[in-house]
Formats: sequence, structure tokens, C-alpha cells
Amino acid sequence: MHSAQWEHNHAIEVSATIDQTQIERARRIFGQRLVRDDHEESPTGHKVTIRFLRLEDVRALLPFGSAITVHGPTEARAHLRDLATNLAHHYAPSPTS
Repeated sequence: MHSAQWEHNHAIEVSATIDQTQIERARRIFGQRLVRDDHEESPTGHKVTIRFLRLEDVRALLPFGSAITVHGPTEARAHLRDLATNLAHHYAPSPTS
């Protein structure tokens, strides 16, 4: 089972699709931690697996914005959603009182 393997490695493996325009940047940033799952060129994006030591480290994907789509695991998607929600609230227009 994969989850036991992740725990053993103290790592989380994130499955994602990265836009064609951002794949080189992602490769520079993540290096060996990024593995291409598809080897054919796709016009839309590349399926990849990115390994992180801790769930918290998935925040490194935030600068890619919508150029990256995380497919799983669920807790990685949830964590990114929480981070993005907090950021949106941080920059929300303050209510005029």
C-alpha cells in the first residue's frame, strides 16, 4: 500500500498536472523531487509526481497558482485550498465601518 510507504519515507507524493509553460520552472525548483509521469508531449500540461518531506511543504506549489493542478492525495489538495483561502482572506477588501 502506498500510504505506508509515504509514512516510512516521511514523505508525501503529490500527483499533479503542470502547464506546458511552467514545466521547466517546476523542474528547476523541485529538481530530483519532480518525476514526469508522461513522456509524450501534451499540449495542455505534464502529469508529474512531486515528493515532499512534509504535508506543509506543498505550499511550495502556491507560486504556480492555477498553472498546476494537484490531483492527490486529498490532504494535499485540502492543505493548498486552506492556504489559498487564508491568502484570499488576507487580501480581501476590509469592510468599511
